[in-house]
Amino acid sequence: MNVAMRGYETAVSDACRAVHGALTTKAHRLSHVLTHFMMLMMVLLIQFVCMPASAAEPIGMVLDVQGGKAQQVAGIVTRPLQMLSYLNEDDVLKLEAGSKVSFSLYKERKVFAASGPAELKIKADSVQTLSGSEPVAKSMSNQMVAAQSGSRMLKGATKMRAIKPMIEVASPRNQSLQLSGSPLFRWRTLEPMAVMVELRRSDSTPVFSQLVDSGTNSLAAPSNLPPGTYLWSVSAAPGSAQESMPVAANFTVAEPAQVKEIRALAPVANAPVEERMLYLSYLISMNVTDEALALWDDILKDRPDLKTMKLPLPQ
Repeated sequence: MNVAMRGYETAVSDACRAVHGALTTKAHRLSHVLTHFMMLMMVLLIQFVCMPASAAEPIGMVLDVQGGKAQQVAGIVTRPLQMLSYLNEDDVLKLEAGSKVSFSLYKERKVFAASGPAELKIKADSVQTLSGSEPVAKSMSNQMVAAQSGSRMLKGATKMRAIKPMIEVASPRNQSLQLSGSPLFRWRTLEPMAVMVELRRSDSTPVFSQLVDSGTNSLAAPSNLPPGTYLWSVSAAPGSAQESMPVAANFTVAEPAQVKEIRALAPVANAPVEERMLYLSYLISMNVTDEALALWDDILKDRPDLKTMKLPLPQ
C-alpha cells in the first residue's frame, strides 16, 4: 500500500512539474510575442506621427517655367520645377539667375511671376521671399478664377503601351468630352490600309458605317450629332490583306449649356502663356482633351522650348 502510494505521489509530482514547465514555457513565449507586438506598434506609431502630409490638398500650380535652373523643394525631396506641377504648403522654389516662373495660389486667386536668383517659400495665402527678388502678383481674371478650381482635379500622366497596335484611334479620344457635334474622326495606322469606320450610340443604335480608302486617315461626321454618348470604332476593311482587331473609343457630345460654360472660361487670343496653361489644365480635367491638344499646339507656336514636355492626358 505504502509503495503504491509513493508511486502515485511520484507520478503526481512529475505531472505537476511537467505542467509547471509547460506553463512557464508558454508564458515565456507569450511574453516574447507580446514584446515583439509592442515594438511593432511603436514603430508604426512613429512612422504615422512622422509621416509627411503628402496627400494634402494642393494650394497652387506652376503655370510657366523659362530660362535657367529652377527647383521645387518639398520636405527632403528636391526636383526640377515643371509646368502643371502642384504646389503644396511650405514648398520652396529655388530659382537660379536667368530663370522665370509663374504660378497660381488658389486661395489668393492670384498669379505670381518670379525671376531668379531667388528663393521663395509657398504658403496658402502668401509667398515668403527667403532671398532674392520679390515676386510680382496680379489678380486672376474671372475666367482664371473659375478655371483654377477645375485644374486641381488634373490627373497624372500614365505610361504609353510599349507595343503599338496596327490601328490607333486619334480623335475623338476615349472618354473625351466634345464641345462640337461635328467631330473629325482621325486614326493612325502602322502602314497604309483601307479601314471601316463605324459609329453607334451608347445603346448600340447604329449611326453610320463607312469604308475609307487606303491613304486617308480622317473622316468628318456626316451630320451634326446631338448631345449624348457614342462609341466609334476602326477596323481593317472587309477582305483586306491586313488583319487587325477593331479599336474603339467612346466620347460624349456636351449639352449646349455645358459648352457655353466651358467656352466662357477661355482666355482671349494671344493671352499670356500662364493664362492659356491654366485653361489647358482645366480642359484636361474636364476631359476636353482634343481641344486641349489644339490649345497646346497654339502655345507651342509661342514657346517652342516646350516641345519636349508631355501633357498629362488621360489614357
